[in-house]
Amino acid sequence: MQSGISLYDAGRYPEALKELLRAYKLNPHSAPIANALGLAYHARGRSDLGIKYLKESLEIDPGYTEARNNLVRIYIDIKSYKSAQEELAQVKKDLTYPALDRVYMNEGLLYFEQSEFDRALTPFSKAIEYARDNCSAHHYYGKTLFELKRYKDAADALDKAITFCQSTGSDEPHYLSALAHYRAGDKRKAAVRFEELIQLYPNGAHYDKSKALLELVKKEL
Repeated sequence: MQSGISLYDAGRYPEALKELLRAYKLNPHSAPIANALGLAYHARGRSDLGIKYLKESLEIDPGYTEARNNLVRIYIDIKSYKSAQEELAQVKKDLTYPALDRVYMNEGLLYFEQSEFDRALTPFSKAIEYARDNCSAHHYYGKTLFELKRYKDAADALDKAITFCQSTGSDEPHYLSALAHYRAGDKRKAAVRFEELIQLYPNGAHYDKSKALLELVKKEL
């Protein structure tokens, strides 16, 4: 199980799944093993099996809130929002569950994915309070402000996200920060962010768009 979890954390999902299946075969009555197996299946694109094993984990131990919170996230990912809301309500009843940043992260995502941006701001903010270095919380807090067209606030929040998200390999915080600075009227800062993205993420999802937008911004400086 520990080997599988380490491989999962390293993003080596096929190998993680193999190890966790071995662990499950040795002990099919372990809630933590079933929980980890559910996450591995979800990472491999089999959300149906992810849900199956997370529910099995909860059947073994109904008080295993870690599995329930993971179930919330999968339901959000597959857009089963009603089920996510129901499970999240159960998660929030467990006052002993320590990973409050992950609870509030899921609550924020639940609202964000339904375009309820005003409601998403508070849980994302709370996630940051409980884990100051939570990349996803800073990222989505900034994205939410951007969606609300609060571009100056979004730029400040996304600049913080850049600091915490560099190890993730995602170029989106840089890209949204550049757009937010541009729309807030700071074209020079927008150009700096586009230039950083081009240099740091040559294979990033927003590389081509950033190069094109940088040329346009430079013409306006």
